[in-house]
Amino acid sequence: MRNLGSAIGISITGALLQSNTQVNHALIAGDVNPFNRALQVGAPARYWGTGSAHGLALLDRQVTHQATTIAYVDDFELMLVLAVIVLPLLLLVRNARAD
Repeated sequence: MRNLGSAIGISITGALLQSNTQVNHALIAGDVNPFNRALQVGAPARYWGTGSAHGLALLDRQVTHQATTIAYVDDFELMLVLAVIVLPLLLLVRNARAD
């Protein structure tokens, strides 16, 4: 039973991680365009230049990293909420007495 519960929990959090990563990537990438002034000056323009394929690849890698980080935080937040909800059930668990 424990293995089944672990497998289900891992599957759910893995699916949520992938889904949330894609959603967050789309949200972050919506602000990344050649007209964004923050990407046109300074270090971002030098390293993540939108005019070259290498710069775009580095920028996409950074956006994916940020999206994955946010998705991990969301997964851990879900696990925290579920743990807090289940915590009162510990009061119902009793130790078996050895006679």
